Amino acid sequence: YDLETMFFPLNIKKEDNAGFISSIQKAYGDRILYDGTQTQLFSDKISMRKEKVFYKFPNLPNIKRGQSFLFYESEPTSAIIGEGKVKEYVIGKAEELYERFNAKGVLKLEEIKEYANDKGEILAISIGKFVRYKKKVLLEKIREIKRGFNPQGPCNLTEAELQKMRKEAKYNYIF
Repeated sequence: YDLETMFFPLNIKKEDNAGFISSIQKAYGDRILYDGTQTQLFSDKISMRKEKVFYKFPNLPNIKRGQSFLFYESEPTSAIIGEGKVKEYVIGKAEELYERFNAKGVLKLEEIKEYANDKGEILAISIGKFVRYKKKVLLEKIREIKRGFNPQGPCNLTEAELQKMRKEAKYNYIF
């Protein structure tokens, strides 16, 4: 992973578990994938950060540093809208995560608590090197590439599937 970070957009080939797809709400996605060129109604310094934290229900058992995180925007888009690289991930209580990642997070403490499991645990994923795709990968195309994809939960991707998603998105990632 460190080589990929230093030589971004270099991508070291990984066979299995190269990345994953996870759902994101439109408002949350707009803040995570904000690139500084989009029009915003309100000035938002948090959206300008180069590294951000994504909070979700802790249901990604195979997550690893360096994986690609593809953002599936649920409504109204129903498509993958972009991706980022997992820099760090932590499972913990909302208050602990908020204190640790407050400077990188785009949610308030009360919003973070909505992602807790029955033990009160939340998954925080620190993401860097994010990009909004030029072309959205629509649900029908996702299901062609990744059979059985269900937008209600996260989904692991092989290297071949990840590259097909990027090709469909017209993302010229260096392979």
